[in-house]
Amino acid sequence: MNAPGSRRGFLAAVSRGVLAVTVFAGAACAGGDDEASAQRPTGGRCALCGMRVTRGSAFASGANEADGHEVLFDSVKCMFRWLGQHGDARDPWTTEHLSRSERPARELFYVMGSDIDGPMGADLVPVDTREHAEQIRTSHHGTQILAFAEVTSSVLDELFRM
Repeated sequence: MNAPGSRRGFLAAVSRGVLAVTVFAGAACAGGDDEASAQRPTGGRCALCGMRVTRGSAFASGANEADGHEVLFDSVKCMFRWLGQHGDARDPWTTEHLSRSERPARELFYVMGSDIDGPMGADLVPVDTREHAEQIRTSHHGTQILAFAEVTSSVLDELFRM
């Protein structure tokens, strides 16, 4: 056994601490047995414009192709444009503005014309409730609040022109 005040005792204690932290970090990163989350991309390129996407960033969005392959988008407007081109896409999601959590895109409201820019400039700001959308519209000079189905190709054309 190593004496508590000795160099060997210190190194042994540090080694045990590093091992404990490594085991704890490994367990925390494992996140359970959710096979789907283990296969989800954490980043890549936008399926529409090619810009770099980091999952968890403020405007990150995604969807599944018909074959189940997930694609990512750097902005909400890129996601909507891509969805319009891929009628067989499933399960679109986007990052809700206030909570910064991934949410089903069909459940959110979208503020248009605000001073909150996405990575490609003017964008839609996804918000969880109509009341929150109204707060964002008022405080950030937005022009409209849209439901998912109201985001049309003409709305997207306007956003891509801005």
